[in-house]
Parts: sequence; C-alpha cells; structure tokens
Amino acid sequence: MDYRYSQLIQDCFYDVNDVVSKYDTEIHQYVGDEVVLSWPYAKGLANKNCVALFFEFQRVLVSRKSYYNDKYELIPEFKAGLHGGKLMVAEVGIVKKELAFHGDVINTSARIQAECNARMWQF
Repeated sequence: MDYRYSQLIQDCFYDVNDVVSKYDTEIHQYVGDEVVLSWPYAKGLANKNCVALFFEFQRVLVSRKSYYNDKYELIPEFKAGLHGGKLMVAEVGIVKKELAFHGDVINTSARIQAECNARMWQF
C-alpha cells in the first residue's frame, strides 16, 4: 500500500510539474504530498497566474481521470491556500542545506492551509 500511495503522489507531482512552467512559478519544495509554489509578487498576480494554475491543474487531473481511476481506483483531489506578502529567504543547515522562507506571510499561509484542510469537504 505504501508503494502504491507513493506512486500516486509521484504521478500527481509529474502532472503539476507540467503545469507550473505555464504560470511563471517555481516549485519551492515538496512536503509529503504537498507542493509549495512561489512567485515574485508581480508574477503571481500577472494574468492571475496564482489562481489560474489551480484551475489548470484541476483540468489536468480531470483529463487524466481514466488513468488515475484505472491505476489507483480513485481520482485525486487537491486543495490550495494562497497568500502574498514580504518574506525572507535564507539558506539554512550545514550538513543538508536548503532555502527556507521566513516571515508572517508563511505563518498566515499555514493557517490558510489548515482552514483548507478543515473545509475541503464542505463544497
């Protein structure tokens, strides 16, 4: 079961990778089954990139529903939280270095994401 779940997440990540380049964003990191995307503020707002990406990824999953249903007997669903503002980017770590985002915008984004978790099935 763990292997199959991992395959499902990887397939979703492949599908989202095909979408991100169209909306001028970068994948900051993968966290479990989550993808953290980031834009410079103006690029996120240009052409409504930050919102349009959500709906494009949703269309991709719908267009591939037969694939997902045949392989996993389900159709993936996802949610997104969105927030903007100033933050700091810092390199952290010694043994394993990575870029970390710090600031109120991160804390607020985490709260928005928590609300998405609580409300996902209320649509």
